[in-house]
Amino acid sequence: MPNRIAAPRDTSDPARPKLVAEVGIDAEWVTRSDPLGENPYNQILSYQAVLHHAGHRVPLVVYPSGSTKRHRLSLNALLKRLVRLAITKRVLPGLPDRVEIYAHFLRADLTTFTDFWPRKREFDGFGRTFTARSIREVIDVSDEDLQGRRHSSEAVFFRQGKKPPHIMLCRFIDTMLLTPGRAGLAIAANIIGMEKVSLPAGYTIDRMDRLLKNDKAAFERYALHDAEIALEYGLRIKRMMTDAGLRRLPTTLASAGIGLLKLKSREAGIDLNKALGLEVVAKTEFHEGTGKYRTRKTVEASFERQIYEEFAAIAYQGGRGESYWFGPTPVGVFHDYDLPGAYTTAMCALRALDYENARWTRHVDDFGPFTVSAVRVKFRFSSDTRFPCLPVRVRETLVFPLEGISVCTGPEVFLARSMGAELEIIQGLIIPNADTFPIFGSFAKHVSEERRRAGKGTFAEKIWKEIGNSVYGKLAQGVKQKRVFDPRRGRYNEMPPSAITAAFPAAFVTGFIRAVLGEILNGVSKDRLVVSATTDGLLTNAPFSELVLDGPLCMAFRRLRMDTFGTDDILEEKHRVRQVVALKTRGQLTGQSEPGHPIVLAKAGVKPDVPSDQHNEYMLRLFLDREPDQRHHQHSLIGLQEQWKTESDLVAVTRHVRLNLEYDFKRRPHEITENSVRLPGPLFMLKPNAGASTAIADPLVRTHVAFDTVPFATADEAFTAMERFRGWTRSYKRVLKTPADVAAWQAYQTLIDSTSEIEGVGIRSDGSYGHLYRQFLRALVRDEWGLGLDGRSYQDVVDWLRDRGFESSRDDFKNAKRKGAKLAPQSIVVDEDTIPLLQAIAGEFTDMDLVAMIHPDHLERAYEALNLKPW
Repeated sequence: MPNRIAAPRDTSDPARPKLVAEVGIDAEWVTRSDPLGENPYNQILSYQAVLHHAGHRVPLVVYPSGSTKRHRLSLNALLKRLVRLAITKRVLPGLPDRVEIYAHFLRADLTTFTDFWPRKREFDGFGRTFTARSIREVIDVSDEDLQGRRHSSEAVFFRQGKKPPHIMLCRFIDTMLLTPGRAGLAIAANIIGMEKVSLPAGYTIDRMDRLLKNDKAAFERYALHDAEIALEYGLRIKRMMTDAGLRRLPTTLASAGIGLLKLKSREAGIDLNKALGLEVVAKTEFHEGTGKYRTRKTVEASFERQIYEEFAAIAYQGGRGESYWFGPTPVGVFHDYDLPGAYTTAMCALRALDYENARWTRHVDDFGPFTVSAVRVKFRFSSDTRFPCLPVRVRETLVFPLEGISVCTGPEVFLARSMGAELEIIQGLIIPNADTFPIFGSFAKHVSEERRRAGKGTFAEKIWKEIGNSVYGKLAQGVKQKRVFDPRRGRYNEMPPSAITAAFPAAFVTGFIRAVLGEILNGVSKDRLVVSATTDGLLTNAPFSELVLDGPLCMAFRRLRMDTFGTDDILEEKHRVRQVVALKTRGQLTGQSEPGHPIVLAKAGVKPDVPSDQHNEYMLRLFLDREPDQRHHQHSLIGLQEQWKTESDLVAVTRHVRLNLEYDFKRRPHEITENSVRLPGPLFMLKPNAGASTAIADPLVRTHVAFDTVPFATADEAFTAMERFRGWTRSYKRVLKTPADVAAWQAYQTLIDSTSEIEGVGIRSDGSYGHLYRQFLRALVRDEWGLGLDGRSYQDVVDWLRDRGFESSRDDFKNAKRKGAKLAPQSIVVDEDTIPLLQAIAGEFTDMDLVAMIHPDHLERAYEALNLKPW
């Protein structure tokens, strides 16, 4: 870190204005293999920095003296040289009191300096990167670089004699945390109207050493421009925030949102703490370091809020996410709709809450669209309900069954009642409003006005949009326990609440949006296909004109939009395609695109190792060609914790993760079918024969199983299906690619259901076939189910089975005759695994009693497989 540069002026005058310099930094490297280490390392090619002060800039590129880690530069040394250069060029009038250091993804650049790891506990971790508000640096005349330079103008310039050391504060700002969606440097450049310098033809970012060797000037242009982008982006955001009324640049856009929320609340006369149930508490504590008492003020939840908070935290369930279809859809037109500004709009319904007058109720009609509440409710929807609306949490998964007990919010109870559900309120807690003024209304209107003033698609408009959307995240921060890595302590800690965290408002916002989305879902015609719903939108082939958007919850959403933003728009189309390939929640691909419209692409957590314009095709092939127990080689950056603990460079690591693109079984498969997908395979010319014309091969066409879904009756059924499917895929090495796969899975479900309560009958890794084989032998040796040895020896039956290709042994008969080897009547399932053995048994043992053996749901298929008629 920066350290020990002699100051050429007296810094003791407290009235003197503080001198601030802004610096953008970056480093270039090439990754090398480390023969002694587990991870590769980065050979640093150069460090570059750009200093800005009073409208002037000074660039600097420094090359390490060698290629190993011991040749690396310290940030102290880089800043020292940059400050000297700036003073020499008269950009700085003297040594700065404060330096603001900008970089895009600080974790990448800071860790290249030799003085970072010894001071790693002085930094905070945030959003998978490092930040620091201020680090103290002492600059004095004892610097080693000044030794032996008695006649150097540089040495004379910095000499202070007996004057005290100069103290400089350094603040580190990661501009990635100030971009919408924490985007990369190229997007940050585009947002502010800059463009990353392109590499000369034939050169790539991963081999910058070649460019440095062959064209040093081009290398420096590219390298310096990255530091300039980070600096310029940071300066633009800083200016924008100070113009908005903030005193300093926040660390993140969400922090900016809280600062502006507080500012607008004060202007509107809102006591934000009181509105959120917070109070300022003064505590006097003894300080060991000074030996004196000091009083600290903290903001804490009021007692009245605290006693209800846990109920609200349970009711805070997050967004609705379900896949209603699996596999390729039929070809048609599919629309991806979103509720515009969903969470921001819902926040505008919140008023100051009166926790002191909270009331318990068991009356269903007490809950309306805007009721801030937590409700524990027993419910039952009719069996034909397509999209039940009350959430039940199964471990970390939210499902929406037909019946059960839900902990939810008032708007959802209101919707369930309007859908005709049977409801019994077990506990209901309502927090009434203390007044009628919207807590977040002035802030939301300000953001909306700034966006309109900036103009759609501009730098400022994108930043204001992100600021507006991010405040909800702060409202919910810490409501549910989440652990994050803390570099100061070197361990995972629970994420602390933000300055505006409040469980009841957070629960209301998500519950209200789940209810609005649920109302829209249940208004979709039954002859229309709904592919998925995710948080604030749905993917369906229902055109906008067919959607029912005048229900009470939709109208409540519209009123909020009109009151706050001056528009009552309720849905906007984000994407449109002709065919969707649905995998699971947050896993949808485009089978056929619609010209002129963006495609649907949600990659289910997979990171394709191809250019972004090839991601959809990559995912299609990965899904359609997947195999059981397939491992996916996924390249990702080393994690924050691993990098911190091993003090490694920021390098890419390859992880071999189990590929999981299967349906997630939040709902039950229904109406199994097959659909085709036309892949964008390579077109090629066939060599014409004599007299033949040129032919073009068709793109590759694949078929894949597809099915609609219906809700499970209970959350326990969903959980059981999830766990059984996970066991089935692991044990039997199968995935759902064909209708036969689905039939095998359903047979496995039936088999477990029919045997789970019979002691001594377990389902093994040989599945339905193994169960049939063991049950056949047990019935045979006991003369049950129309089966008997009838003078045959064990060896006779073993030989007969082997002659027909079935493995068998005399020991199997001995095991079948044991006392603990029980029969399981009507437990045999008929699938592709059991049919061959079943046919062999029926051909040899003509008196076999199918009704006694076969599960009732599989009897018809058994008769078909054996070419028999029921008697």
